[in-house]
Amino acid sequence: DLILPEVPAFDIEYAINNQNSNQEVQVLKNCLVKSQNGKIKGLQSGRRSALIKINSTWYRLKGCGDLYSGFPTRTVPATSSHPSGLEIRGCMFNTTCIRELYMSNHLKSIFTPHNINTINIPIGYFQYSLSQCHNNKEDETYQEIKSLKNEFENIPKFCGVFETKGEKRLGTHVLYGIEKLLSIFVSSSQKNKLQEYFCTNIPLQRFGDNFPEAIIETYLVTLEADPTILFGPLIDLTQMDLFEQVEVREDFISRLVPECYKATFNKYISVLSQELKLLTNENNNQKNCSLLGYLYWRLGREIGEIMRVMDEKQILWGTYTDKLGYHCNAHTNNLS
Repeated sequence: DLILPEVPAFDIEYAINNQNSNQEVQVLKNCLVKSQNGKIKGLQSGRRSALIKINSTWYRLKGCGDLYSGFPTRTVPATSSHPSGLEIRGCMFNTTCIRELYMSNHLKSIFTPHNINTINIPIGYFQYSLSQCHNNKEDETYQEIKSLKNEFENIPKFCGVFETKGEKRLGTHVLYGIEKLLSIFVSSSQKNKLQEYFCTNIPLQRFGDNFPEAIIETYLVTLEADPTILFGPLIDLTQMDLFEQVEVREDFISRLVPECYKATFNKYISVLSQELKLLTNENNNQKNCSLLGYLYWRLGREIGEIMRVMDEKQILWGTYTDKLGYHCNAHTNNLS
């Protein structure tokens, strides 16, 4: 049996709006699907999405194929409440695609008055079929698309199309990146002080088997959203008198910084180092504030502002279960 997503909400009624700009029409006129040998170059984003650039604008195609295999199926294990079945991978469906386009536009309308920018701006969707993807059956593009998997051909498959402002995610990239920078921000003499503070204030559930070395990273905690871990005491780095400086070891750069980013990394590390020295000198070598603490505080404040606006408008971008399993949308990576 085929299993489709079941969002616990009413379907959205909609009408087609053809008032797109010329560039948006250009994006939407061809039904694009990821392929290893395609003529349009793009960037893979996760398993089922891609980014393409037209002129100076980037567009996100959400649901344009499972990696490079088209739309295959995957077995959904049986549970106590339903038998096993198959799910289609790599695409969106009518209800999920329309809902995401609608809600993305709705969020943009309520955030704009608060000067909060949204990353993905909806412009339309593709509905896949070979005839829509290409009309010339002798063309190599048509043959390439035809070779991709398209199981359950009678099930309409959709791809949401958005203008996008970025690809980095709050949890996977920003929070995880800051934690990686801890080792070069805090001087060696103060690492023991920082570790002692964390071990005293962080719930024991946050640590792995090798206490105190194996602390679970913030981005993983927020993805798993375990209340026994999340609802511990607040860690207030702003109250710590950390002598922050920049000590970048060569092994850190070679291990964590890709070659194409090393020049940019070194440039901004140099600027950061000078600014930290000035900050320390201005306070007579007693830096009674924490740059890292301020950064975490700023992120928390802006996230709180976003959540407050959504709460006031009674918007739930949350978590639900269906026959496909547990869908957690309320995690930090959805605050790109």
